[in-house]
Formats: sequence, C-alpha cells, structure tokens
Amino acid sequence: MSDRLPSAEIAVSTSRFWSRSIAHYSRWLIRRRFHAVWTRESYQPTSKRSTLYFLNHSRWWDGLIPLLLNEFKFHQQARAMMDREQWDQYPFFRHLGAFPVDLDQPRRAVPSLRYASDWLASPGHSLFLYPEGKFYPAHLRERTFQPGLEWLSRQHESMDLVPIGIVTQHYRASRPELFLKVGPRVEPGSNLEFALKRSLDELDRLSHTENRDELQSTFNCWIGRSRS
Repeated sequence: MSDRLPSAEIAVSTSRFWSRSIAHYSRWLIRRRFHAVWTRESYQPTSKRSTLYFLNHSRWWDGLIPLLLNEFKFHQQARAMMDREQWDQYPFFRHLGAFPVDLDQPRRAVPSLRYASDWLASPGHSLFLYPEGKFYPAHLRERTFQPGLEWLSRQHESMDLVPIGIVTQHYRASRPELFLKVGPRVEPGSNLEFALKRSLDELDRLSHTENRDELQSTFNCWIGRSRS
C-alpha cells in the first residue's frame, strides 16, 4: 500500500449524550449477559500520546467493548473503524464516533485510512480497530490481518500500539465470563499478528484457572460478580 494517500473527506458525527447513554445501557446489557467481566490492564494512555488499539473479533458483543473501555476507563477522544456493511446495519454506532471502511474494495478504503491517520496525529486521541476484518472463531489463533493496521502503525512516532485480547469462558458459572487483556504496548515494527496471538494465548491460560484466589490476583472484576 502506498504511503501517499489523499486526504479523507469523512464526516464523523458524535454525541456526548448518546455516548454516555449507550455506554451505560451497554454495561447493563453485559451485566445481564455475563456472570462477570474480568480485566487485566498492562497499559494506561497518557495525554501526550495517541493510541491505536487492535482487537480480535469473535462475537457480536466485541463491538461494545471499545465504547465501555473508553467511557469508563481510558477517557480519550476515541474513534472506531467499522466495516461498512456493519456500519450501515447498526446506525447508532455513527453517533459514537464510528466511521466506515470498505473492505471489499481496497481502493475505497483509502479515505478511511487517511482519516484514521489524521485523527491519530493528535495526542489524547485513540482509534479502535478490528484488523481481521471479519469474525474469527474464538479458538482460532492463526489470524490474517487486513493491511490497514500495518500501514497505520507506521504513521506516527507519538502513537502507542496496544493489543486487546477478548475471550469468554463458561465453566465457572451458568452464564459465561468475559476476559479482557489490555496491552502491553508493542514496539513499532513488531509483528502485530503475533502480538495479538500472544495476548490471546496468555489470556486463555490465565482465564482457565479454577483457583478463585489466583484468578482474583491476576484479573480485576470490572463488571458483575467476582464470586459464583
């Protein structure tokens, strides 16, 4: 992909009222759907740098994770890149800072990538990206990324690259538990696919413990109940 991209002409509509309202409603939904949401955070953003987060995508609920993390933990000026088909199907994401990318026609993705790069040029900004471009079954670890993440990762020296792994487990309670691993930051030029795979492998290993005390020493119970 060429490093010389034309300026994007993308208008992103955001509403603080809608963001807060949908974030609180989403937290209520997830509290009902999951027994608990556990987090392990090895990264905290700063106001002096921007952040490019890249996440795996195995379930519909993944689309709510960036909103919840940013609203209740990160507090950055956030944007999210969505496949145009999903963006058209769920229009409420438009009011939350999401903008579309056309994955079926790479040339049409150029304006979206330029917009993303321009957004990440400002400290305190963040972008959430699902680089696989489609749903992958949760058990798969060999994943293929779209080329956009690699290009974006080379655009700004003052930008952090942070993987977020997401897995679910079912055996400790009647409802599933959701596990999130944020970070650590990876160095520019790193193998980003391997970084996310490593995060998921570690998340699988840590989340499978049957020792509740060990679990609580490794993760923080963010949403829901910490004990069955």
